[in-house]
Amino acid sequence: MLNFYDLILLLIVGVSIYRYRALDHASRIFTVYIWLSVLCELVARVAGRVYHNNMPVYAIYGIIEFLFMCVYFNNIIDVFRAKNIGYHLAGIGVLLGVYNIVYVQGIFRLNSYFLIFEAISVIGMSLFFFARMFLQHGQLRLHKYHHFWFAAILSFFWSITFIQWGLYEYINVKYPRYVAIDNAAIVIASMVSYMAMICVYLFYPKMQISND
Repeated sequence: MLNFYDLILLLIVGVSIYRYRALDHASRIFTVYIWLSVLCELVARVAGRVYHNNMPVYAIYGIIEFLFMCVYFNNIIDVFRAKNIGYHLAGIGVLLGVYNIVYVQGIFRLNSYFLIFEAISVIGMSLFFFARMFLQHGQLRLHKYHHFWFAAILSFFWSITFIQWGLYEYINVKYPRYVAIDNAAIVIASMVSYMAMICVYLFYPKMQISND
């Protein structure tokens, strides 16, 4: 599975770089987020082997990731863009993330509280984007709209993440033999999400032509 996962990471980076110049501004923000996600995976892997603890990598990246998600949605939701709501949410999230690292769960533990907060926030922003999109574009062909797919992929991934991290400590204490299954679920969700993103990048030009 890891070899296949590495291939998917290589493909998403390669395809997104190839399409980068053709992307709109919001999609470029999303693409940088993907690159940072892949970089985080690689750094965490190295940190795990060298220091036997990669939680600091994920703790710091979680805050950066939330910031990019807020900026992305600020660019695709008209109400957010008009009042810079995404930037305000990003500021709040960064403060909460730092507070959680310094005073609550620490940097060497899984920051599950912040991950749950991030999951709820991303799912909420995705649903609000869908609502605004339907209000503004009643005749929009959703399967031809790339931001719909990006938001749908985020909703899928963070829904799995919300359930997985929300139950992680409970399963780890009560049913430790099922922790491996819990970990596998997030890996599979990541693989499916990356493969879906690869498809969006591959079909991006046709989507743009169809919606001009």
